[in-house]
Amino acid sequence: MGVPTMLATVIDRRRWVIVVYALLVVAMIPGLGRVGQDNSPEVFFVRDAVALKHYRDLEFHFGRDRVLRVVLSGEGVWTARGLAWLSRLELEAGKIFGVVGAASPYAHHRWRLAAWPPVNLNAFRREVAADPLDRNAGWIGRDGSTVTVLVGFYKLPAFKQRRALADLDRLLNTAPPGVEVALAGVTALNQAMDEALVEMAMRFFPLLGLAAALLLALCLRRTAHVLMPFAGVAVCQVVLFGAMGYAGASLNLITIVAAPLLFVITLATATHVLLSFRAVANGTAGPREAVLETYRLKAWPVIWTGVTTALGFGSLAVSPVPPVQALGAWTAAAIVFMTIMLLTLYPALLVGGPQPTPAGGWNEFDDMGRRRGRSCAQWAVRHGAATRAIFALTAASLLIGIGRLGIETNLQTYFEPHHPLRVTLAQLDEAGIGAVAADLVLVRRDPSPGPFDQPGELARLGALAAELRSLGPVAGAVSVTDLVDGVARYAEYPAGTDPRQTALDQIAADPERAPMLSFFLTRDAERTRIAMFFPLLGYPELEPIFERARSAGARH
Repeated sequence: MGVPTMLATVIDRRRWVIVVYALLVVAMIPGLGRVGQDNSPEVFFVRDAVALKHYRDLEFHFGRDRVLRVVLSGEGVWTARGLAWLSRLELEAGKIFGVVGAASPYAHHRWRLAAWPPVNLNAFRREVAADPLDRNAGWIGRDGSTVTVLVGFYKLPAFKQRRALADLDRLLNTAPPGVEVALAGVTALNQAMDEALVEMAMRFFPLLGLAAALLLALCLRRTAHVLMPFAGVAVCQVVLFGAMGYAGASLNLITIVAAPLLFVITLATATHVLLSFRAVANGTAGPREAVLETYRLKAWPVIWTGVTTALGFGSLAVSPVPPVQALGAWTAAAIVFMTIMLLTLYPALLVGGPQPTPAGGWNEFDDMGRRRGRSCAQWAVRHGAATRAIFALTAASLLIGIGRLGIETNLQTYFEPHHPLRVTLAQLDEAGIGAVAADLVLVRRDPSPGPFDQPGELARLGALAAELRSLGPVAGAVSVTDLVDGVARYAEYPAGTDPRQTALDQIAADPERAPMLSFFLTRDAERTRIAMFFPLLGYPELEPIFERARSAGARH
């Protein structure tokens, strides 16, 4: 069946065509509610990259945790009421569904204190400020005024993580007067990116639609002709995102770009066909003949435009970065569907819509546009050398700007300077607390002396952590040795016993502190990790530090 025959069939059965598309849209609407959001870091890993392998290995051996830092500040933190709420926050946060556990100065010091809150608040504050583990873990800032609680989340689906964060928010809303609460860390960053995506969808996409509608209303001067291109846009958007929902795909800050891309491409192509139809319709006997003549001129341009555009976006599907790959594949599929829609549903809509008349009126704007466009084209043809020179000079001058393009890898710059997340990150940086963590993972290999829980290995891990803390901009580094020393520092052991070994055994036997040990050491003690805390920086700043950390680990 050729294109003219297919179009004639579509026009003759236009009601059935419209019904079929209406049923398709209805079938896809439930899929819209199944489209999730996922801006977690591993989503953006290059598929099969070494870093992704290491990340999955870390999850397998140490658990799938996402660390969130709850930042407490204000005059009320170091009061009896504030410290009582700190203990409640740590204990109740650990009971939230999806939370691995929580740790703060309360977890580190409660076991050795006779009462909580401590009787001498000022003395306790000085002890915490001077404690190496509290400082290196970022539980307290350098000036002693900022206190944080580390909350570890399991790796959850996006909707379950949002539910867990909502439960945590309700708990944080019970903070006593004088205690200010903020969130930082990768989990908070994910939440902020999800909120930015929703804001984009709820604010900027409607503005895009409104601006396009006003422009079309100015050009087309007829409500039905403004609505017809938007009908095509709506069908394509519902089908695309409904299909993504049924396929279990999630949106992120890259794949969401498919929405405005499809909007603009569909609207532009549909408007182009409509304007051609308006131009043809004035000189034909009826709407059927006008549509057939329009598509005699425009069918193959529409087809080849769709094919080349789909191939262009489809080329992104070979990218090793999953979100870019998904953007290319879904956009290419949507462009193919758009092309089919323009050759089936759109002719049916044009035949049934209001028809142009030979009289002027609302047709005058079309005539003016054609006259102005023809005048510009004629001037460019008559002055071909000048036209080519203008564009050549423009291109040459703009080539200079290409060399000034950079790559931004610091995620906090995605947000405005006054965004709460950036304000909190600046607060942590000023307090000397790292907002995010990077883990140096060590695996025992023969002929090493023994597992990482042996005295000699604990000593070497402590020395390695101390060296890592000297690498700027590392705000702190914590190993299992630091955890053990944090207990041994406040305990007295019989002569002849190894304080570190005894403290390690105590932690392992304590149900409340054992989860902290498992964060650093696997059950067989064949693997361990050292958590390094950093400000939120870009890749160029962090990669040299990571290389030095790897070299230090190899030496030790």
